[in-house]
This record gives sequence, structure tokens and C-alpha cells, in this order.
Amino acid sequence: GIFLNIKSQWELLNAIRPTKSELFASHLTLSFEPTLQHLDNLPIGKRIKIKASGEAENSKIQAALVDLPQRLKSDNKVPHITVSAAEGIPPKFANSMLQSQVVRRVESLVLEGTVGVVIRQVT
Repeated sequence: GIFLNIKSQWELLNAIRPTKSELFASHLTLSFEPTLQHLDNLPIGKRIKIKASGEAENSKIQAALVDLPQRLKSDNKVPHITVSAAEGIPPKFANSMLQSQVVRRVESLVLEGTVGVVIRQVT
């Protein structure tokens, strides 16, 4: 994923005010459970600039749409950063919401983050 630095997290939350009780606004998922080949192609550790260009929400979740640099791809049909969600709603629900909700364009906001991975041990 791309993990936003603190400054960009604050800028995002200031530009797209959270409307739900649970805050996220910290990362953009490039791939969930990526293959080794996918990981080999990621510039892990590299700082990347991305642009938030829109927002969408429903009664359960809110997300910022993001334009990625050409060299990066997201497995999600609509690259995004989940901004906020109602209590108990997981951030992954933004994927289905974005396929059915109207997107409101916002003034382009340049955000900076670092390409990285999260490793979880499955028990």
C-alpha cells in the first residue's frame, strides 16, 4: 500500500471532513494479499505523491478517490483512501460503495506517502 505521512493525513482530513465516527485516512491499498511477483515489482520504501481528486459516501462509509502515478496500480477498481466509516463498518466496504455512488470532484489535493507492506501472521 501507500502509507500517508502525518502531514498528508491531516491535509486529507481537512479537505474532506470526516462524516462518520471511525477515522481512517491513513493509507491506500494497492493489493490485499499480494503475490511475491507483485511485491517484487513494488518500489517498497519509496516516497510517492498521489492526488486526491474526489470523494464519495453513503450512510456507512466515506472515501477519497485517488489518482495514482502510472507506474503504480491498485487491485481496487477505484483507487481510494477510506476516510471514515460508521461504527463497526470495515474500511474495505468502500470498494463496493465506490462502484455505485456518485463521485463529487474536489479540488485536487497532492498527498505524500511511502510504499510499504503490512505483514500479518495468520493463526
